[in-house]
Amino acid sequence: MSQQLPEAVSLLERNGNSNPADDVDLITIDIGGNDLRFAELLKVCVPNPEDPACVDAIHTALTQVAMNYTIMLSELRAAAGPDTTIAVMAYYNPLPAPPCPFKDFAGFADLVLEGAGPEAPGLNDIIRSQAAAHDAVVAETGPLIDDEDLVGDCLHPNNSGHDDIADAFDAVIPEVTGPPPLNRSSG
Repeated sequence: MSQQLPEAVSLLERNGNSNPADDVDLITIDIGGNDLRFAELLKVCVPNPEDPACVDAIHTALTQVAMNYTIMLSELRAAAGPDTTIAVMAYYNPLPAPPCPFKDFAGFADLVLEGAGPEAPGLNDIIRSQAAAHDAVVAETGPLIDDEDLVGDCLHPNNSGHDDIADAFDAVIPEVTGPPPLNRSSG
């Protein structure tokens, strides 16, 4: 789990102090993909996604992500309080993009991301369920990202991809009005 969590929790301690201008109104989270260690899963699963070693590797990775998300969102929600919006990102499948050398495994990536029903949740299922459990909103990026939105590694977004991700967050984040004006008396 990220070493950034303790720092974030520490910063959030200012929420609810005597100065409302200190309050954090919005937290955005776009992590989980690296926790999944998708490149390692590809090494195990590319030869045969049906192999029991592949199934075990996916299950192990998703179990770790679920534990990390539970801890992260629990600690952030407790530190931020109920009035702070927490927005998390559900992942897009980058593999169908034509230049991607792994495009033949796009179905495998869909399975890892969206699961195989209630008995076998995917990464996005975990993100969505943890968001619901911790009163967070979910930015759905899957429908927005296509092959024109990725850099050459076929995993990471380019500028237009980042714009699409920002649009997904914008669609679910209520207007954040910021702190109330400071009460300054003239004297």
